[in-house]
Amino acid sequence: MAARRPATKRRYPACFEFGCGQLRLGESFVDCLRRAYKDDFGVDIVLTEPLIPVTTYELRDEQEQRSIPGIIFFAEIPSPDTVLDSFAKEKHTEIRWVDVSALAAMAQECVPDFASTAGRAVELWRTSRSIR
Repeated sequence: MAARRPATKRRYPACFEFGCGQLRLGESFVDCLRRAYKDDFGVDIVLTEPLIPVTTYELRDEQEQRSIPGIIFFAEIPSPDTVLDSFAKEKHTEIRWVDVSALAAMAQECVPDFASTAGRAVELWRTSRSIR
């Protein structure tokens, strides 16, 4: 899933991303992921146990003179059609379900490393399916 950020966002305006949430004090990664995806996309995601990290990243915010670290985890959306009807329009202006092979062509419209991270996530999904 690719979700377009509003054009009014200071960081990466109108770019596609996976969706995210900031970890709150005392909150677990699992609780943060579930809360963020429910708030942003109206869905209950399925997480692996233990969580499978796809990659880490760090955004540099020059205006605020700070770095913002993050972790992207593997998760599944069991009812993808629900997202199109229930995503928070103020948080994302568009949702696209795209094949990972099409992401390279969208690179100019995406947050950094989106295509390579999505590729890693798909490989993790394939691996996890073969292990089950």
